[in-house]
Amino acid sequence: MKTAIVTDSNAGISQEKAKKYGVYVLPMPFYVDGELYFEDRTMTHEEFYVRQQAGSKIYSSQPAPADVMELWDEVLKEHDELLYIPMSSGLSGSCATAQAMAQDYDGRVFVADIGRVTVTQKAAVLEARKRALAGESAAQILKELVYAKNDCIIYLTVED
Repeated sequence: MKTAIVTDSNAGISQEKAKKYGVYVLPMPFYVDGELYFEDRTMTHEEFYVRQQAGSKIYSSQPAPADVMELWDEVLKEHDELLYIPMSSGLSGSCATAQAMAQDYDGRVFVADIGRVTVTQKAAVLEARKRALAGESAAQILKELVYAKNDCIIYLTVED
């Protein structure tokens, strides 16, 4: 069974790296001064930080359901199933939305609510990809990710 691994850009995986790793990344939407952008597609990280330091009004949004389903539909043309690893449900409603949408995919889409973001989310994505390459199903990989979901800690620091 060919299992694809899909995540969102909150995992810190660029589109370029996604191709290298063999995973798919949904770019997360955000607004800068009222204009919509997509991470790593329509604005670079460098541009984002310049705008942030300049005092731009920035806020994030969860992806449109149509954008998520469009990516899933494309991935499922070449794979039997997919495991979607979005950012933590504790930080965004996008995970719950994805779980609801997955019900329309006849058991071909699994959504991992593992409470991770950034480097820990990326680690889960890479582990999932390794397991998929070893022949594990999305259901098996999901079970292992949920089992190990609390086995990580992330520390954040701020400039001031």
